[in-house]
Amino acid sequence: MKHGMTAASVGLLAGALVLSAPIGLFRAGTAHAGEELSLNRASVQELTELEGGVISEALARNIVEHRREHGPYKTAADLLRVPGVKPELLDILVLQERDGDVVYEADAYVTMPTY
Repeated sequence: MKHGMTAASVGLLAGALVLSAPIGLFRAGTAHAGEELSLNRASVQELTELEGGVISEALARNIVEHRREHGPYKTAADLLRVPGVKPELLDILVLQERDGDVVYEADAYVTMPTY
């Protein structure tokens, strides 16, 4: 009987963990399918971990530093002011502009080389 209760407890715990997982909007960490990452909140590590590794560490540092010095990005075009960001990168990331924020959607990602 004790073994059956333990298995049930494990099942309940596993279910609780799945149900308590974050849905993904503006979540800290790497964006996975169905999730979004705000470029105004993303760290250097989060930017370099975007699916496919399309942003190098040096470019991620430039993005974060520019944001720190000049304020949040309001449009995707604002990123073109960052040293090293090229229009092709914006095409690859397919960034969305929402409520004064710039958001990367993992589902919109297009596979391309690292910049």
